[in-house]
Amino acid sequence: MQVGIVGLPQTGKSTLFDLLTEGSVRRSPGSRNATGAALVPDTRLEVLREMFKPRKFSPAQITFVDIPGYTPGELNRSRVNEFFAAVNNADAFVHVIRAFTGDADYPALGDINPVRDFEALETEFMLADLQLVETRLERLEHDAKKGAKVGGDLPVLRRFREVLEAGRPLRTVSLSPEEKKAMASYRFLSDKPAVIAVNTSEQAVLSGEYPRRLELEAYAAARSIPVVTFCGTVEAEIASLPPADRKSFLAEYHITEPGIARVARAAYASVGLIQFFTVGEDEVKAWPIRKGSDALTAAGKIHTDIARGFIRAEVVSYADLVAQGSMKACREQGLVRLEGKDYIVQDGDIVHFRFAV
Repeated sequence: MQVGIVGLPQTGKSTLFDLLTEGSVRRSPGSRNATGAALVPDTRLEVLREMFKPRKFSPAQITFVDIPGYTPGELNRSRVNEFFAAVNNADAFVHVIRAFTGDADYPALGDINPVRDFEALETEFMLADLQLVETRLERLEHDAKKGAKVGGDLPVLRRFREVLEAGRPLRTVSLSPEEKKAMASYRFLSDKPAVIAVNTSEQAVLSGEYPRRLELEAYAAARSIPVVTFCGTVEAEIASLPPADRKSFLAEYHITEPGIARVARAAYASVGLIQFFTVGEDEVKAWPIRKGSDALTAAGKIHTDIARGFIRAEVVSYADLVAQGSMKACREQGLVRLEGKDYIVQDGDIVHFRFAV
């Protein structure tokens, strides 16, 4: 799963990317894109770490791609092609929106307007989708006239054309499971999940206010798009401090965690991922799986041998484990359940797999 960090130039995208990935960056020769892995902070995992005191501690990770800033109307064809190749490969987007002033570089479109800046790229994505829909429809309708079977794509694509021509992104369209499966191969840009990450000023961290905040929040809420805020300059200062000093620094700003932690969690959730935990003295680890995955799928996430030899899963909820204080107490209280391979794993489940190979 890859989450593309996109936005207009001079919004702080690369700053956010560098803070999220902390040195795990890979750059492909001849490309301006960069790829890196970010840890997904989870307070539950910290509690489990304190409880089991493991030799190894492994949070979940998510991959981010730093995609160079793009301004609608770009005339450099190689940059246009590079941008759309990168966004096509992403599974979701974090749209970085500028809400700070006073920088030596001015906002790309002249002033601070979060909704306009988000829509600038969203419109580009919809136009690209519309072009793809019309190209595909032309081919399918031509084949249909000749009597060829065109399957169920034709009516769905016609609906998509209507939605896009009305100026709505494809993620607003409700599809049946069969239709979703049929459309998955197209990788439409405006159908991909989105998170809005607002890069604010230092003053906004203290006040919670930034230009046109209410307008952006209302806009995003109406479209079910998560909004998270961060301040690139403050986040960079936090990252430069020794871990022991970060808590007091955060307290000065009346915040409990860095903004990049909220961005990472929002991006993780946007691609439909949850996590289950394995615990013990050797390791406490978070395992990412898609929401709705069964126990057999979760077992295979750890190792194919576990899935192949699956017997059953021992499951206890995070809340029960924390309330009881130990796995032993959970067993004594009958809170450890034995589940089969069809059990749908819940976010925060602590799971131990029994298997035989």
